[in-house]
Amino acid sequence: MSDPNFDAERVLRDLRPFQQRTVEHVVNQMYRTEHTRRFLVADDTGLGKSLVARGVIARAIEQLQTVDTVDRIDIVYVCSNLDIARQNINRLNVIGTEVPMTTRLSLLATRSVDLNTAPLVGHKPVNLVSLTPRTSFEKGWRTGRVDERALLMTILATHLNLSGARYTAACRVLKGSIPDWRRFSNRVDQFQTDHGATLDQTIIRRFLRLARRRPEGDMTSPLHRFSVLVEGTVGRSTVPGGDEAAAVVIGELRELLARAGVDTLQPDLIILDEFQRFTELLDTTTEVGQLAHELFEYPDARVLLLSATPYRAFTLDRSDGESDGAPHHTQFQQTIDFLAAGSKDVAVAQTIRKLLDDFRFDIVDEGDPTDRVAELRDALLTLMCRTERPATEKNSMVTEVRATAPPVDSVQVQQYLHLKRLAESVDAPLPIDVWKSVPHLAHFMDAYLMGRKADDAAASGDLDVREILAATPRIDPESVRTFAPIPAHNSRLQSLLDSTTERNWHTLLWVPPSLPYVMPDGPYADPAVQRMTKKLVFSSWSATPTSVASLLSYDANRRLATATDRIVENDPERLRRV
Repeated sequence: MSDPNFDAERVLRDLRPFQQRTVEHVVNQMYRTEHTRRFLVADDTGLGKSLVARGVIARAIEQLQTVDTVDRIDIVYVCSNLDIARQNINRLNVIGTEVPMTTRLSLLATRSVDLNTAPLVGHKPVNLVSLTPRTSFEKGWRTGRVDERALLMTILATHLNLSGARYTAACRVLKGSIPDWRRFSNRVDQFQTDHGATLDQTIIRRFLRLARRRPEGDMTSPLHRFSVLVEGTVGRSTVPGGDEAAAVVIGELRELLARAGVDTLQPDLIILDEFQRFTELLDTTTEVGQLAHELFEYPDARVLLLSATPYRAFTLDRSDGESDGAPHHTQFQQTIDFLAAGSKDVAVAQTIRKLLDDFRFDIVDEGDPTDRVAELRDALLTLMCRTERPATEKNSMVTEVRATAPPVDSVQVQQYLHLKRLAESVDAPLPIDVWKSVPHLAHFMDAYLMGRKADDAAASGDLDVREILAATPRIDPESVRTFAPIPAHNSRLQSLLDSTTERNWHTLLWVPPSLPYVMPDGPYADPAVQRMTKKLVFSSWSATPTSVASLLSYDANRRLATATDRIVENDPERLRRV
């Protein structure tokens, strides 16, 4: 028997105090005061934004279970891919019963019966539905999945009375990448056996209404274009205009299926996780954004954005060819505009713009920005909040461990001087942070404007560039061939090596248990690995992961090969592989 009074406290008591405070602030803004329907939680990485979202879901259910106009509660979780969706939707499940559902908007007609049969939580049925932009909003590969096309065939065959040669022609149009129309027809038959009796007729009727409409600027409707293509295919083995013509029509119809599904979904709370990965959903000038906004603008729906990095960090010097550091400000303002669209204060976006301009003026003119900061903070807190890692709190969930990096060696300096000269020669930027963050940058600079220009110049016979490249200290190929040690020539990499492979971490297949059931033996008995834990390397430079992973892996492989006699000494001067 379900609990007649859902209590969010049992969920919130598992959260840390700062997470509980965030939940209450979000709920106050979105539900209790109804100041806004859209809110951003921008907590620092690792501080549990998913747990905050879980708390907000619990409070939302608690708030909505007594609202007479809400028949059921639909929580929609949007993230970048299906794997993350399946993992996180279970974390957000505050109900304890099996209700999470991963689907596509275009296929909601096959699953809507599940929405109406969800178990009662408190006084209302509750659904947790996960969607991904690539499968639910973007056209992507326009012919989509075969079950989407089978649904279209089922709907259109009935509505247009397709039979005989016209049915065959429609199969040729909708078969997509399936080589033979008969195989597609068999898939349609199977689809109808599985779903024909339970298809949501409300979604189908709305889809047909949309398909009959003529979009602004078009002389015909999508349904008419499909019918014309079918008639032109009758008696032919191919579709007039080929696969491309068929793909265009299929893409239009799939999009309308998705639009038809939004209204049936009845979203009450929409969570966009790491939304900076799909900011196109916030842009109403695009087809993708227009479809997403039909979801966001559903009556009384709340939208919760989660992101530790809601806009690109400010930088004075771009190394990827962009000439200015403005995009961070543009992205921030776009996010503010999106959030402000759900606020009761229609002027809040303009207020924040003015406060930012005033704050900038105070800073430049060496004024006192204290009052401006307080005003700006108050305005922003109506739309967003952020918790950062505590530095001195006694009960902090993290501990800062400072490690002194080895000093910069002479080869590092030579590398930088030669690369700086190279950058000047090809008229490209070289921020000093790139040199500090990317070990052996000369081998990993193809991701940057300097590297691309240097490659082009060297290929065209530029002698100056070739001379600089030849003089730049680089990794000795013979060292790699013989598995000899490669000096880090980078303080940060050396520090990482000292704390990993130098401590024999490479000898372990998995992280050792913190509370072992048995006495550790073999490599696990080594005192150097007893305090081993996971390490996470952060960097804003795209070449850092490649460089660090390559050099750290090489050092681990070299040590393993040496330890297992895969490399033996040939003479005092050289090593060779067995």
